[in-house]
Amino acid sequence: MSELVDLSHVYHWAEGEYLLHPISSGLLHTTWRVEVEGEPYAILQKINVQVFKHPNDIVFNLELLNKYLQVNNSSYSIMLPALTKLGDRIWWQDENNCWRAFPFIKDSITIERVTSVEEAYNAAYAFGHFTAQFQFFDATQLKVILPNFHDLSLRFRQFSDALQNGIEQRIQKFATILHDLQFFTWVSHYWESEINNKLPIRVIHHDTKISNVLFLRNSEDPVVIDLDTVMPGTIISDIGDMMRTYLSEENETSCNWEAIHARASYYTNIIEGYSKGMGGMLTDAEINAIPMSGVILIWMQALRFGTDYLLGDPYYGASYPEQNFDRCKNQLHLLKSYIQMSDVQIAFNSWKSKYAL
Repeated sequence: MSELVDLSHVYHWAEGEYLLHPISSGLLHTTWRVEVEGEPYAILQKINVQVFKHPNDIVFNLELLNKYLQVNNSSYSIMLPALTKLGDRIWWQDENNCWRAFPFIKDSITIERVTSVEEAYNAAYAFGHFTAQFQFFDATQLKVILPNFHDLSLRFRQFSDALQNGIEQRIQKFATILHDLQFFTWVSHYWESEINNKLPIRVIHHDTKISNVLFLRNSEDPVVIDLDTVMPGTIISDIGDMMRTYLSEENETSCNWEAIHARASYYTNIIEGYSKGMGGMLTDAEINAIPMSGVILIWMQALRFGTDYLLGDPYYGASYPEQNFDRCKNQLHLLKSYIQMSDVQIAFNSWKSKYAL
């Protein structure tokens, strides 16, 4: 429901009432489009401090990266929150409520679902190009916004614990898909031996869904947005997340099981787009790990949905009682399809022969 609010006491905006129009996309923050006389003016967000416990760390990271770009006379730019009248980029109403605003970019669009190989390629290029800007930046200077966010070993331990200590009725229900999930247990050994602390640490986005790319109508180069999760990491996080979210026509909430499958042409375009965006920066170790990136991220998300279901949906929530169980099944269907693609199958079977117990 839209509402009229005067924000001129917070921002350097003209006095008067601004129409706030709620935007439904986005799972974590609450977002509004700010309109003036029927025209978009800015984006206003209430930050979810239950998930992002230290919002000022996000600002620290963005300002540090922005300074690096300026010092190096880069033409690349990142989107910073607007300054308040106090000179801050976060507006704290009180200790539990904070807000930020971004300028509205005209002639731009976001999309919620990848519908063409061109979109997959362009988005992958955008994320690779973003990381490439910071080739000589020491990523360890950045604050870790979400500790252990893509730590597969931790997610597997959390799942194992939930399987022992979760809700008994749900544990029994979960037994119907447990074998399928545990088939991939060896991937955690692969992760520890080949990926964790082995690949270069870079400036990584960590949330590469297509809605975090802003497509500009008058430019070929899309812009990466929603930089809250930018922190040190490896390319496995970004490429694997694109594999997880771009390859299937169905999203992660779909129960249309037979339609959940990985599209090989999209897989190829993700790799080609990301590689071009990185501009020759990828090491041999990173290139060799790319096929397994989707295995890691898809299985990790299946574990996370399964954990949430077993514990009573405390993190993701659920619109119906079995939703996180179904989300877990969804990811398993995608994973089984993913490992059937020829390039992935070769890598998967090779590593499985080494690490499967």
